[in-house]
Amino acid sequence: MSGLMRLDLVPTPDGWADIALADVEALLSDHAHCEKKAATTALGLIQPFSDSPEVVMRLVRLAEQETNHLRRVLETLRSLGFSLQRDPGNLYAGLLMRQASDVVDRCIAAACIEARSHERLELLTVAFASRPDLVHLIPFFRELEACEAGHAHTYLEIAAIVHGESTVASRVSLWQQREAAAINAILPRSAIH
Repeated sequence: MSGLMRLDLVPTPDGWADIALADVEALLSDHAHCEKKAATTALGLIQPFSDSPEVVMRLVRLAEQETNHLRRVLETLRSLGFSLQRDPGNLYAGLLMRQASDVVDRCIAAACIEARSHERLELLTVAFASRPDLVHLIPFFRELEACEAGHAHTYLEIAAIVHGESTVASRVSLWQQREAAAINAILPRSAIH
């Protein structure tokens, strides 16, 4: 896949990490729910790609990784004395996924969500450095951050394998605009998105 097919998202506004860290239990709970939904997204794409064993296995591995992250985020919650809070839903992801008209769009929307998660986890690792109570989470969040970037790339690659890089690349600009509108439509809170 060429470098032409990459996502350039609008940056998260300054101060987001401070708002997100105002309620660490809510933030980690939200992240656990994000990991659960990410695994479900990967599994949900198996059927449309069922005629491509290579793609199916990539999606299964991605879902496994997301499920592993879910377990580890839940363990982190417990280690901090927190409980998993109710899932209030994710307006941002919902706004994006509702605009997906076909499987290529679903992959690009998923790539956008993963890329935004990568960017926000990177901001959190920086913010953790000034929080003695959370500094121990930096290695784990750096690992998550790297994985999210890889997942974004994987979704773009999967769409390109099946539908051609030119088809996917032609839609990326539109999806970057949609992602910017979606992220700007939500108020910052103690959540990844």
